[in-house]
Amino acid sequence: MPYRRSHEQLDAAPNPHRQIPSTGFEQADMHEPLQSLIAAQERERATIARELHDDICQRLALLSLRIEKVAKGWANGQVQIGEQLQQIWQQCSDLTGDVQALSHELHPSVLDNLGLVSALQSLCREVSEQTDIRVEFTSIAVPASLPREVSLSLFRLVQEALHNSVKYSGGNHSRVHLEGAPGRIDLEVRDRGVGFDVARVRNKGGLGLLSMRERINLLNGTITIDSKANSGTIIRACVPLTMESKATAAVAN
Repeated sequence: MPYRRSHEQLDAAPNPHRQIPSTGFEQADMHEPLQSLIAAQERERATIARELHDDICQRLALLSLRIEKVAKGWANGQVQIGEQLQQIWQQCSDLTGDVQALSHELHPSVLDNLGLVSALQSLCREVSEQTDIRVEFTSIAVPASLPREVSLSLFRLVQEALHNSVKYSGGNHSRVHLEGAPGRIDLEVRDRGVGFDVARVRNKGGLGLLSMRERINLLNGTITIDSKANSGTIIRACVPLTMESKATAAVAN
């Protein structure tokens, strides 16, 4: 079946005094998707736990045994310590890199240290260096300090969007633009890939789109996803900076 133009407007901060057109994400229909999202998050946590136990912990245990063996051999004058130390150093370096990568997946420290703009610059640079897609990042008038939940949610949205672009778009160029405006911050992520049927993915329960929507919803923001065959995909999000987010309100209560 040929692709058709697909457009999804996800209004995450509805006005209670107006009638909201059906988008496929009505509140009554959210129970099952939210269960799926929670289940996916639990699977992710289980994957991280297995990664720590089956890989990192096992490698640390083997490294400990190797250090013990080298120490005993060196005390007995049976091993050349220089070469052994070089190999142990390499193992430690590899472990450090893998732990840093895992930690970055859980929470990018650059967000806390340098802010959202620098974190997105770093992310776009990493994707460009590690894949065949060139990711261009631009920003205008972004406040130096943003609420933590805003920075993290927008960062995760870009992370998910770029992951999907690398995996599915078939294109070689993506663009991320972040812009501050009075009382709000706007984000746009676009690629020049093959595009996709938004309604079809939504109806299949695509967790990536659902996760994006939920993150922006918690910030009282809006998100649109526009995709057209052979013309790529555009994701736009707008988040207010002057209203208390639902996430913050939930913590306060």
